[in-house]
Amino acid sequence: MLRRTAFAENLNTAPGKSPGNSPGHSSGKSLGKSPGAMGPSLVAFAAMLAVVWGSCLWPREFSATGSLVPQADPQLTQIQNAPLQQALSQLLTQKIPAITTTAPSAKEAAHQANLALQQKQQDTLASLQPALTLAWQQQKNSFAQTQQKIQQIDQQLAQLATQNPQGFTTGDLQPQRDAIKATLAKANHNLKKLKHQQAVWAGSNRTLSGLLARRTLLTRDLSLHLTKLGRSEDHPVVRQTRSQIQKLQVRIDALQNATNLDEHADQKIHALALAITAAKKNITQQQQTLTTLAAIEKSLAQMATLRPERQALMAQLGPQKIQLKHLATALRGQWQVLQIRKATPEQAQLLSPTPPQVALIACFVGLMVWISMTYVCRYFDQTLHNATDVSEQLDLPVLGCITASPKHRWFKPTLKLAMAAVLIVSFGVVHWPQTIKWNPQIHSPQPVQTQQVALD
Repeated sequence: MLRRTAFAENLNTAPGKSPGNSPGHSSGKSLGKSPGAMGPSLVAFAAMLAVVWGSCLWPREFSATGSLVPQADPQLTQIQNAPLQQALSQLLTQKIPAITTTAPSAKEAAHQANLALQQKQQDTLASLQPALTLAWQQQKNSFAQTQQKIQQIDQQLAQLATQNPQGFTTGDLQPQRDAIKATLAKANHNLKKLKHQQAVWAGSNRTLSGLLARRTLLTRDLSLHLTKLGRSEDHPVVRQTRSQIQKLQVRIDALQNATNLDEHADQKIHALALAITAAKKNITQQQQTLTTLAAIEKSLAQMATLRPERQALMAQLGPQKIQLKHLATALRGQWQVLQIRKATPEQAQLLSPTPPQVALIACFVGLMVWISMTYVCRYFDQTLHNATDVSEQLDLPVLGCITASPKHRWFKPTLKLAMAAVLIVSFGVVHWPQTIKWNPQIHSPQPVQTQQVALD
């Protein structure tokens, strides 16, 4: 570009050529100072700086990601129910995708992600609800059946205990049974002897009664012969009668000595019958005692069988109570199958506008502004830039060109470096990645929403 000189001014005012008649004047161009190349650059720099700082006012969008970890509570895995454990195993082995939510602030995005995770966790537990309900009903029925069996066994034990009021044990029964058997054997032996004695006495009594009656008759006949018929002792009939009486007496004496019977034989036989009756009653009592002991022994055997069964049922009752407690807790939703790995604002990611996007927009705006300003400056530029422009506008030959060297060569590079430094510093201040984490109000939802621009 040719600067204005006194020589050019003289040329413009030379004799015979008025300023109005000169070609340069007619075209509107003159030798003067050009707006320069730094004008568009400064305007582009201002536009880029405005874009960088204005990005603070743009609406932001953050994304927060949370996940569900298949990890059931240990108490839930201890529930002994095959269908429930199968459903739980299928749930724990399936792949659960992570949940990502977007929001205008990092805190809100993390909050929405955590709400979605909680809803997913509740839905998962709801899918186990039928299996849990069925397992709880089955366990409840099993618990009720076990309690009913224990009550039945207690009733049987109470009935069996009434059969043993003395509180005998198995070790006490055997000696008593042996003693009663020995007593019963002795009583049977005595009864047998009494019955034999009764039979002997009955037969002997009949014989003795016949002999006594025969003796009485012979004594009457002898008295008749001696008193009424007047026969002497030497009479053959008398001697024969007396001989018969003597023989009968001998038999009677022998029978009485053998059977110990006398004229009170009937009383003795009656007393013997009473003794036999008492012996029979005693034997009956001993047999009843043996029967009672046998029933007691049987009841003790049954009690020995029922008590271990009751203990086994009681041992089952405790785990069943624990299973019911676990199932009730699971039905109330106090246990979880999936553990939540929460999303936090510190882990939220900025989706838009990202620093690369802001940089591209700023560069694009700066480039467009620079091109536009350059075109405008070129279009309205009225200065002569080279010798050709001088020749065309003044219609004079150019004898030579003197190029003036700038006084401050360092000014433009320094200015460009300063503008670049200001842009970089501004961009770093506005879009530093850790700025959101440094904000002390990040855990307060309302300030995060109202001061979104300041946080980002």
